[in-house]
Amino acid sequence: MAVRGHDQTDRCAARSFKPEWATDEIRLDPTALPQRLNYSRIIKDTRIQSPVEFTVNDRGAVMKQVLESGLPLSMALPSAAFQGVAARAYEDEDGTNTVTLELLHADAHLCVPLCSSETIEQAAKDWRSWSKLLGLPMLIIDETGSIHVVKSATGITSRGPKARRRRVSMLKRRPNF
Repeated sequence: MAVRGHDQTDRCAARSFKPEWATDEIRLDPTALPQRLNYSRIIKDTRIQSPVEFTVNDRGAVMKQVLESGLPLSMALPSAAFQGVAARAYEDEDGTNTVTLELLHADAHLCVPLCSSETIEQAAKDWRSWSKLLGLPMLIIDETGSIHVVKSATGITSRGPKARRRRVSMLKRRPNF
């Protein structure tokens, strides 16, 4: 049980740092699907770079990569597999700000990068577009790694049903059917 909690804290700690794909400016356009993105992921405890390819469409994403053993892996991720469209902001070493958007998955290796930009306006526009297109909530990740819902997928908060009107037994003007 302790190992499970340890994995969760590692995953949350990994989310509070800048992702490895956020070094270059990236922008996948939500209005021109399908979109394809390639980047190299560094495998843990080695200096080997593994190419990763994401193809994003209106139903989700497909991830292709080569494992440490050299075997190719292809995985289809429907939009329901993601927690939402997450936004983060970082301050770089030179003092500039970087905003990233990603399809947030419980496994940090399956998060799909959508945008990495220095302009907040373009990222905000894309954030809303991706959320609406995939039917996912808009999320924000703060500097501690906590995830907060900015807007739910439907935009409507759920409440309990209203009570039905009571039938007035004295009214005999109309039949019940």
